[in-house]
Amino acid sequence: MKFLESLVLQIGGVIRIQVQSEHDPIYLEERIDSFLDEMKTKLERLSEEELQATKATLEKSWTEKPVNLGEEKGFYWLPIESGYLNFLWRDENLAVLPTITEEDLSLFFNTYIHHASPDRAKLSIHMRSLKSSSANPSVSFKSPSANSLSSGSQVSKDPANIGSSAVEDVTASVLPELTQKGFTIQHLA
Repeated sequence: MKFLESLVLQIGGVIRIQVQSEHDPIYLEERIDSFLDEMKTKLERLSEEELQATKATLEKSWTEKPVNLGEEKGFYWLPIESGYLNFLWRDENLAVLPTITEEDLSLFFNTYIHHASPDRAKLSIHMRSLKSSSANPSVSFKSPSANSLSSGSQVSKDPANIGSSAVEDVTASVLPELTQKGFTIQHLA
């Protein structure tokens, strides 16, 4: 599971689901949770052959040479943007990829991604068009411990703290500005 945690940290410790729709944001949140339930079921039903095929696809994409300047830029920019400056991440991940098991994937998903996990942290920003009937923007967040938010928090590079520290950092730096701009802030315990 260490490989999966380091992979998430390489993308900034955040897994982002972005939806643009005419539907109410609360409805969309419910649809995202439903999608995550479906993904959990898919992971539970994942066969060894499917896992090996997915690993082979990842291995192929990580070993391909860039075909244009944009891809080559991405190869270098990802480690810079993440702050890790680990330009060998592909080689390191390729070395560990064969050891990933179905159990590792399920454990990681159920711990850090699925909405029923007590360790999952979530920041949800709802934006509504001014043309809609309820034009009040809102922000809601859920952290593993309801009282863990404090100003001046720093993002931890420790994979065990991916969720709560990321939420603490975002809330400490962004929420005061959002409140000034008329957003409604909700903390989901």
